[in-house]
Formats: sequence, structure tokens, C-alpha cells
Amino acid sequence: YDVICSCPPEGLPVDGSDYVPPDSTYPRSTNEIRIYLAGPMSGILEHNFPAFNSLAAALRADGYTVVNPAELDNGETDKEWGYYIRRDLPVLLTCDRVVVLPGWQSSKGARIEVFTAFTVGMGVFRSILLGNLRSLRPLSSGEIVLAVGSLLLQACITE
Repeated sequence: YDVICSCPPEGLPVDGSDYVPPDSTYPRSTNEIRIYLAGPMSGILEHNFPAFNSLAAALRADGYTVVNPAELDNGETDKEWGYYIRRDLPVLLTCDRVVVLPGWQSSKGARIEVFTAFTVGMGVFRSILLGNLRSLRPLSSGEIVLAVGSLLLQACITE
């Protein structure tokens, strides 16, 4: 979006007051674990929705509540990139954990989401399938710092 005038993308309120993420009550009084999925979408066939949807289904089958960005806005993909990151970050902050999809390190949006989660103390995990069992393995802080550092370096070079 336009940094000079701080105008949000079309459709998002300036102060966020009218935007309430779906099913976003936080903090919650239940013991549910709410997971946000982060991974590459831009430039990938079908915006990588099949991978997002497959992982969401598997985690839901394991009993997790999953926020899948591919399901937000009914899967529409016709807006600018800035609209989606501004939409997704407030939703991410209603979750307890982030689970990354393969290739997250090359995605600007996923790196921003991982950095945000890491900064506020949320767990950041990758999903590992071991036979028929799914395991969530935490990302190391070094892996996160390396990916986020490359994002910051990229931002400095393009400025």
C-alpha cells in the first residue's frame, strides 16, 4: 500500500476498528490450540491452496483449530499483496502457534508472519509426517533469525 499517505488497501478500514477476523475471540477461556498456517502463496500454481488446505485438514483431524489464510475471503486472490498481509496479521495474533509449510523461507509474507509470531512469543513449528503420525517440530531461533534477517536485508537493498 502507499506508505507516503498510509492508505490501507481497498476494503480495509484505516484504524482496523471495523475489521473483526472471523472466529477471533482472544484470549479464549478454553484449552483449544489455535494454529495459523504460514507459507508461500505468491507465484505458486493455485496460490499453493492445495498444500494449505491439505495441511489444514490434517491438523483439524488431529484436533487443532486451524486458521488457514487460503480459506479467508472465500479464497479470493484478486487484491494487492499488501491487502492480504494486513488482513492476515491481526488474525495470526489471535492464534497460539504458527505452523509453516515447505518453502516458507522464500516467502516475504510467511517470513513477516513468522517474525511477528516469534516476536510475541508464539511457538513456530513445522509439520512432520512420520508414517501415519503427524508431529509438530519447533523451528530453531537460528532458522527464524536467518530467514527474517534475509527479509530485512532484502528490504534495505530495495529501498
